[in-house]
Amino acid sequence: MTAPKPSADLTDRFRIPTALPPGAEVAWELAEDGARAAVRLGEITIASFLYGGPGLPEHEVYFDAEGEPHGVERERRDGPTGPTVRWTAEWQHGEWHGDSYLLDPQGRPVSVARFEHGTGLDLWDDEVHPIVDGAQHGAVRWGDPCAPYEEEHYVGGLKHGPHRRWTEKGALEPDFPQFYVEDEPVDRAEYAAACAADPTLPPYKASDDSNRRTIPPALAEARARAAALADTFDLKAYLAAADAAWLALFR
Repeated sequence: MTAPKPSADLTDRFRIPTALPPGAEVAWELAEDGARAAVRLGEITIASFLYGGPGLPEHEVYFDAEGEPHGVERERRDGPTGPTVRWTAEWQHGEWHGDSYLLDPQGRPVSVARFEHGTGLDLWDDEVHPIVDGAQHGAVRWGDPCAPYEEEHYVGGLKHGPHRRWTEKGALEPDFPQFYVEDEPVDRAEYAAACAADPTLPPYKASDDSNRRTIPPALAEARARAAALADTFDLKAYLAAADAAWLALFR
């Protein structure tokens, strides 16, 4: 990115997605394929918008008066009528806390994961990331969560356990499983020795080399919450209320 630029004419290309508090200023950094806007109130950044091209930002993050994440973070992807919000996360004064929505292109909930003080299940189209105290913790899966094409294990944000990858037909890829202890690759014998001394390491089981898995209970709950909201959730109203609450911090 280039050095910050004045906002003249840039807001014609890159839309600021919400009203801003009185006195807020926007500093721009330009790139070949987009831009980044930092909204500042005095010395504090109170919002950050990342643009992949003209129009609305791909990613929005909001902050409180102390510069801590606060409000509804959101990501957009291309939809049938243009970029649409596909994922949101609620933050409260620096903690991931509240409901996190995964949405279809029409803005309907696909899953509603619940976070409490940084702990919950981060979901995307084909990804399942258990989070504890703000860090990945547990079995991370890509693909169908009941038949993933990849799985890693984390403890406190570090790779810590077996890492498996499968073919489209569900066969284990060559050179897998691999083994990690606190982000460091080890061989199978070293891993077995580490398991004997560390109860946080998942023991190796040959049966787990199959990619058949049960659905995580938190994922089933998130999908059930989404189904219950299918006919009543109003994305536009939800985001408008979130923006109004964020603006109220600076009055």
